[in-house]
Amino acid sequence: MLIFWRTAFLLLIFANLLFFAWSQGYFGRLDDGREPQRYSRQLEPGRLRLMPADQLPPDPPPVVFACRLLDGLKIEEARKLLETAQAKADSLAKADEADKVGKADRADALKFTLTPLPPPPGQWVHIPPQPNKAAADKKLQEVKQRGVMDASLLLTAGPDRLAISFGTFNNMEVATARLQALKKHGIRSAIISPRPRPVQEARVEARGPQTALAEQLPGLLDSTGLTQHPIEDCKTTP
Repeated sequence: MLIFWRTAFLLLIFANLLFFAWSQGYFGRLDDGREPQRYSRQLEPGRLRLMPADQLPPDPPPVVFACRLLDGLKIEEARKLLETAQAKADSLAKADEADKVGKADRADALKFTLTPLPPPPGQWVHIPPQPNKAAADKKLQEVKQRGVMDASLLLTAGPDRLAISFGTFNNMEVATARLQALKKHGIRSAIISPRPRPVQEARVEARGPQTALAEQLPGLLDSTGLTQHPIEDCKTTP
């Protein structure tokens, strides 16, 4: 009998707990509605449409990136191309944002990189800078008195100011021949040293979605007068 009353007592406690949970709404309320009622109370239910899986639109194709190279451009041409591309991107950036939805392959997605192509240094035959202008003028006069009339005195600011130049040559062989000729004239203080040359050429890489490159790059080249310039695939990964 004791077991019976103990079991009844536990069941009563459990029933009270269930009633308390129901009264607090833990199991939902009858007026909450079911799925049709909840659907009707959604925001803008007319815009919701249930579709079977076989009627869903296909996923858009992945964006394929590519890279195009314009090599051997004059440095001025390369800079003009980048300025034109930037101006095009800026004009698109000012367009209405709503017009840009889904336009990831437009010209403003293209990235341009300019790489200067410094030429190899020349081989400079010269007498090192003199301590002052008077000493440099005197040394130049001595050189010309020995029959070397094409020497020149550098007066531009920099570490080579007041040096006496006999020319800058493309390779060491020609520079050495010039140095030997000076020695025959008795000019023994001349030396050969590498001399940097100004950058005159550059390459430009255009990277971005393949469709954008195909559609936008020809127009940019046309507006900069580079339509006839050869275009190659980049040797590096896009």
